[in-house]
Amino acid sequence: MHIYSGASPGAKALAESGRAAHNYMHTPLMLVALLGSSVRGQQAWTALIVAFVLTVAVSDIRWRKIPRWLTTTAALAGLGYHALFGGILSAVIATLIAFGIGLSFFQLGAIGGGDVKLITALGALLGLDRWLLAMEIAVIAAALLGVVQALRRGVFRQMLRNIATLLKWLLGRGGIPHPSINVRNQAMVRAPFGVAAALGVAGETRELEAA
Repeated sequence: MHIYSGASPGAKALAESGRAAHNYMHTPLMLVALLGSSVRGQQAWTALIVAFVLTVAVSDIRWRKIPRWLTTTAALAGLGYHALFGGILSAVIATLIAFGIGLSFFQLGAIGGGDVKLITALGALLGLDRWLLAMEIAVIAAALLGVVQALRRGVFRQMLRNIATLLKWLLGRGGIPHPSINVRNQAMVRAPFGVAAALGVAGETRELEAA
């Protein structure tokens, strides 16, 4: 009786096709990893962040709303990018700090829910060091935008009185939002934070390129 101990041609062909499929599936991942680790890949990532904040700024100006799907997608993309190409710890810390600070200001009535999601998404996208610089610029930009709007509407003195009233309220009532001086009051002068965030990211990107 003849016993054939080798693999059949069909089995060999199946094994070869399996190896080819394995290599084919991993080729895009290798290319993505190469792109992400290159200077050009980092520039492309920064360009995507800039495109994101510009989209947010336009939405905030035109509709006074920042889409939830946009900020959620950006946050997940940021964490995924840093998980693949480095800096995940910095991104996670920035995300948590951003969410905590944003939620605190939301509870005080200083910013809206969309602003909280935007700040959090930027933490995931930028990482801690870049996020801190971007937010520093954004806060200054938001203050200047508020002053400009108040001057245009002729309510600058009223704005100063509101600030004094709000500070007195917060010192006496702690974390309870003021009943009328808050972001939900449509009569209040509101600087679109999406625009301020875009200016913050633009300024941070310029500082990064100059370094």
